[in-house]
Amino acid sequence: MRACLALLAVLLAPTGAQSPAAAAGGDASPAAAAAALQAKLHVVELHNSDEASVEEVLSVFVDNFGVSRDEALPLIKKVDDEGKAIVIAGLKESCEAAAKLFEDIKMKATVRQLTEDDKKALTEQAAKQKQELQKQAQGQQGQQNQGGGGGASARRGEYDGSDVIAADTATFAKLADDDQGVLVTFYAPWCGHCVQMVPEYKKAATQLKASGIRVAAVDCQANPAVAQQLGIKGFPSVKWIHKGAAVDYRGARSATDLIAFATMQDKLTQLKSKAASVGKGLKTGLSKILGSKVAAEGAPAAVEGGGGGGSSKLAASSAGSSTAAPAAAAAPAAAAA
Repeated sequence: MRACLALLAVLLAPTGAQSPAAAAGGDASPAAAAAALQAKLHVVELHNSDEASVEEVLSVFVDNFGVSRDEALPLIKKVDDEGKAIVIAGLKESCEAAAKLFEDIKMKATVRQLTEDDKKALTEQAAKQKQELQKQAQGQQGQQNQGGGGGASARRGEYDGSDVIAADTATFAKLADDDQGVLVTFYAPWCGHCVQMVPEYKKAATQLKASGIRVAAVDCQANPAVAQQLGIKGFPSVKWIHKGAAVDYRGARSATDLIAFATMQDKLTQLKSKAASVGKGLKTGLSKILGSKVAAEGAPAAVEGGGGGGSSKLAASSAGSSTAAPAAAAAPAAAAA
């Protein structure tokens, strides 16, 4: 079976990452944000080595980057077949840290800036991988994907025509601050792992929709401000988001595991909402009780202060004054006399 490039994109969070709601509020234009992100991206180009075993290389990927053996093997095969291959993309510091891990097992790893040629090659590889996955889906499930399409079909949104909400920056901001939680994947169209996850993510979205759970996807190449301001650490990055708070998903990229995670987070969200509602009700009830108590305790003083017919005793001692305040003020003077 022909190996396809499955790029692991490790994108470190910038200092002072903001909440999801802030992702839509930046002053920078999308073009400027994309240019800024592009300028910061570097890659790790891994070179073949006879000194490192496959198991050692697999261990670096699985233990440090959260990918499965099946996802890492195509990368290793590409390095072996071509002599070298890009395996990591991210900020310079993250790439240097990743390169050190490979160098520790005696593999040469070069860190350099991501070029437009790199990006083009990765996009083409991801498109080919997408087409292969579509063909497999057609053969096994009879789905109506465009398997053999060319560049135009590859440029279409990964989640077009599915139950996944394709969210741009503004749409995502609304979803993130909504009372109902949402499962979101942040991806890049040139990321092989992102392409691999598409069928499973769509499947999960369809099943979760039946339970009233929303599933969304944000293309971070088209919406780079979201990636920068949320501190996305890898592509694909899956999170459960509710009212500006995010919970990272760290499980397998299968429909079954994604559904289990989203279902559990949805239940927790509902429980938190109910608890908050109950707490608010208790607080309101307590305020009413305390308010009534204060009013009840203050009532006799008001009566004694000349508020009505029951104040005859105080009224008599005040020598006909219209309010209790002058009578009270006169009392010290009388005593002094």
